[in-house]
Amino acid sequence: MIEKPEQDEYNEFYQPYMDKVRTKDIIDFLKTQRKSIVRFLNAIPEERYSYIYAEGKWSVKQVLRHIIDTEIVFGYRVHSIAKNKAAELPGMDQEDYMTNSNDTPNTFEALVDEFNNVRKANISMIENLDPDLSKNMGKASGFPISVRAQMYILAGHVEHHKQVLKEKYL
Repeated sequence: MIEKPEQDEYNEFYQPYMDKVRTKDIIDFLKTQRKSIVRFLNAIPEERYSYIYAEGKWSVKQVLRHIIDTEIVFGYRVHSIAKNKAAELPGMDQEDYMTNSNDTPNTFEALVDEFNNVRKANISMIENLDPDLSKNMGKASGFPISVRAQMYILAGHVEHHKQVLKEKYL
């Protein structure tokens, strides 16, 4: 079992994500969340995929791309810091990622599949880590972070965007 991290294991910026994950079993949470978010995304009506609720905001399809990109980056952080606790990883400028994304030819269903596959890979990687490595500390975006904090943030980020989609897009 990987315990929830202490507040000194991550930057306070991530507290809202951390607050969305109320579990003592992060691996089970990630597995359950994978299934529930895929069901949630698959239930979004096609006419909402391009919907933007305000000028300068992303479409539903772009929010999904952002979730995928972040899932990849945060999973990489878990892996890197677990294997090399001296790791200093760069930040992720979400606007740059979005600017350099072109999902026009991709179907929404293909993006849902991509998320599902990336999350499955992250779960497999996390399940195969020695639990003692979950307390390793590294740096990401210039701030100290533990492996286990990054796991919880990974889950909290998805919960955050699910809530945003429900409240502002659907």
